[in-house]
Amino acid sequence: MSRKQKPSPSSASPSLMSDAIRAMKAGKVPAAARLMKKHLAKNPDDGTALHMMGVIAFQLDQAEDAAHYLGRAIEIGTDNPSHYANWGLALKSAGRLPEALDAYDKSVAMDPTAASVWNDRGNALAAMGQLAAAEDSFQQSIKLDAHDAKTHANLGGVLLSLGRIDAAVGSYRKSTKLNGRLAAAHNGLGNAMARAGDTDDAIAAFKKAIDLDADFGEALGNLASLYEELSRLDDARAMAARALTVEPGHPHASLVLAKCERRAGAFQAGIDLLSTVDTANLSAALTRDVAFEQSRLYDRAGDAAGAFAAMTRGNAEALIAEGVDEQAGNAFLRSVATLRTWTPPAHPTETQTARFDDGETDPVFLVGFPRSGTTLLGQIMDSHSDLVMIEERPMLDAVIAKIRDGFGGYPGGVADLTVDDIAKLRKLYFGLVDDEVERTEGQRVVDKFPLHLVNVGLIQTLFPDSKIIMAMRHPCDVVLSCFMQNFRPNAAMANFFSTERGAVAYNAVMDLWMHEAAYTTLDHHTIRYEDVVTDFDQAVGGLLTFLGLPWQDSVRDYAENARARGRIDTPSYHQVTEAIYTRARYRWYAYEAELAPIMETLAPWISTFGYTDIED
Repeated sequence: MSRKQKPSPSSASPSLMSDAIRAMKAGKVPAAARLMKKHLAKNPDDGTALHMMGVIAFQLDQAEDAAHYLGRAIEIGTDNPSHYANWGLALKSAGRLPEALDAYDKSVAMDPTAASVWNDRGNALAAMGQLAAAEDSFQQSIKLDAHDAKTHANLGGVLLSLGRIDAAVGSYRKSTKLNGRLAAAHNGLGNAMARAGDTDDAIAAFKKAIDLDADFGEALGNLASLYEELSRLDDARAMAARALTVEPGHPHASLVLAKCERRAGAFQAGIDLLSTVDTANLSAALTRDVAFEQSRLYDRAGDAAGAFAAMTRGNAEALIAEGVDEQAGNAFLRSVATLRTWTPPAHPTETQTARFDDGETDPVFLVGFPRSGTTLLGQIMDSHSDLVMIEERPMLDAVIAKIRDGFGGYPGGVADLTVDDIAKLRKLYFGLVDDEVERTEGQRVVDKFPLHLVNVGLIQTLFPDSKIIMAMRHPCDVVLSCFMQNFRPNAAMANFFSTERGAVAYNAVMDLWMHEAAYTTLDHHTIRYEDVVTDFDQAVGGLLTFLGLPWQDSVRDYAENARARGRIDTPSYHQVTEAIYTRARYRWYAYEAELAPIMETLAPWISTFGYTDIED
């Protein structure tokens, strides 16, 4: 039970209190602070004055002082929920998040109808990484007050962090509809639209945020970053420079400029630029991004030891930023092990060999272990007029989810699918294809999704006339490159936070591929990354011959095609807009010492795939 408020002794110095209040109303906050401190020197247990002093300190950005005064006022004794709410704000600003959450919980327990406190509570939970609980708190705030634009924007940020992109877009749009002048909501909408792949709307949203607040460094940095991803490097430089003018040392803008320097070949300039970024107070996510860019710069500058150290830092920060650990990758490894023990019927039944008169041409599936050159191959294939490439979209994943939920599980239920079942699943797949691209008559879809390598058995059942393109690259280069990449983690990518885990995943996936290659009735063609970058016409010509397509000179212009496509949502976005280069071929030689612990795991595959007699 809380104690009753002690009688305020403020009458002992009414003029100081009155003067402080008048100064506050006049906007003279420092003067109000001086007057209130004089009053508290004479009346140290005046709860009202302590609370007012806490509010004043908060306005002066003195979060720790504010938390002290507000906490002291509550300690003296108060049952006022707004005092707990204000204390929560001060504690959160001071970085004392668990205490802030406790203060908010006490406030809403006393007054559960305070929408603004539920919103502030959601912000604290989001800062603590408790995203689901934050969403619930924001939803409660909206239930009490559906017209607060800031709460809808805050909810949008949490939904985006949870990967629920469409829902995030909806929340941000609701926010901007309620208050079209809320720059933060337009900035958030830009982030959500960029994640959704709608770069034009993303750019428009960022520009709107900047129009509303010309000094909005975050929006300037976000727009600069998107321009860099779109290879609009002059625009990226200009926007990043503007951000740095507004906020000298802006870390996001510095990161974008460093990327531009690397892409211009000015590696040392990029290294020097990032060396000025103080990561001590940055989020784990931004610290991760800086470290990964440093690794790329050091690699291009020929400093393998510096590059590997930066990769290690980047992956360590990624574990923190994404709230996962390396064991999260075990789910993927278990699924691979399950698929390894399963084989479609050795003698396919009529169901498995059925050809479907649905007017669809079965796709080409471009697969391979991540970082084997699938993005490059996809852009090359997309440059042929008879092919249209879809890049890492979840059409087949949706089919697998449908089988798992309604057709006896995956992969076990595949063998029991009827012709009608398969027809329904094909309709689902091609409907999703049509949501992604507009196909002209005669164009064949290239479904580029590297790790659908593990789903060849399903592909054979649903698409018996499909073709498999298997992208191959030296095993050491593949594992090293996975470790170098700033992946968005999922069950598979969670195996790439260390080279040791990456080698284990490579071993499991390639063992499954060899099993699949032995039983599949599908036509499949292996193409080596090293051959593509050293003898382009021969390698790509062989690929087109396998697909039954004529040579077109347009495939040599894949880089221009990639730039025309806009944003490429893979880690290779900045590479496939360049002309063919060989610098990534056998990159692992420079990292032999760092990769020594995994050589025993990879050696059998180096031999199996014919990489034993390589000349430097």
